[in-house]
Amino acid sequence: MSVMQMLHPNVRIERNVRIDPNVRIGRNVIVMPGTVVEPGTMIDTDVVVGRFVRIGSDVVIESGAVIHDNAWIGNGAVIQSDAVIGSNAVIESDAQVERGKIIPRSAYVETYRGVTKIHSAFQEMEFESSDMSDCARVS
Repeated sequence: MSVMQMLHPNVRIERNVRIDPNVRIGRNVIVMPGTVVEPGTMIDTDVVVGRFVRIGSDVVIESGAVIHDNAWIGNGAVIQSDAVIGSNAVIESDAQVERGKIIPRSAYVETYRGVTKIHSAFQEMEFESSDMSDCARVS
């Protein structure tokens, strides 16, 4: 039996999506084109997965989560209910994203010894530019 035969009727899977047969998908899930979902992953109800998202093996995505385009979710990661993953964000393997947390676009999330850190490319850029306050201005 293929994964498409096991899906709830309210699930929308767009074309050019690769979903392993050992993936569980709940009701009212939308998966956009170009997405890959690896084996052992569980996607709960009312989840939206954007275009060209890569979801690794044994990932848990709880109800109400939204994953924007081009995000990468590493093996064993857990995305809790109502979390939002921004476009181009990377969630490291085994990382945890807390319930309702909003991860900015292009951010990198890691969990080490139970502590989750979010590294934002934009915050790092702001930090670097503030270090240049003693540089000459060009007009």
